[in-house]
Amino acid sequence: MAHLSGHCNTHVANATNEKIFAKVAEDKIQVKSSSTSRGGISSQTEYFQAELLKDGFAAIAPSQYLAFPAENPYVSVYKESGYNVCDNYRPGRDISIIVTAERAIQQTKYGKIWVDVNGRRH
Repeated sequence: MAHLSGHCNTHVANATNEKIFAKVAEDKIQVKSSSTSRGGISSQTEYFQAELLKDGFAAIAPSQYLAFPAENPYVSVYKESGYNVCDNYRPGRDISIIVTAERAIQQTKYGKIWVDVNGRRH
């Protein structure tokens, strides 16, 4: 994977059919409660997404990916529906991940953002 500013990068690729929210940090990530007194699922989902963005999560559209500079990454991912894919997953230094259509985390082959370590293309 390419290096930004001399740092190791952890890429998060979105192979799901909906937007995901990802955060990669050097320390364990603490996500604030998403509970709200607003009625209706839609407003709760919108509130949750807004809170994730305020907390430093980045939105990644389906079939897209982002690079996050991190030497010792902790990765947390949520789907736009609020489903928690992972909290504080440790892929290792300079290792990237794919959020699969099955809502699982797979490490990628080095230099192949859409191919997991088992050779499966997502």
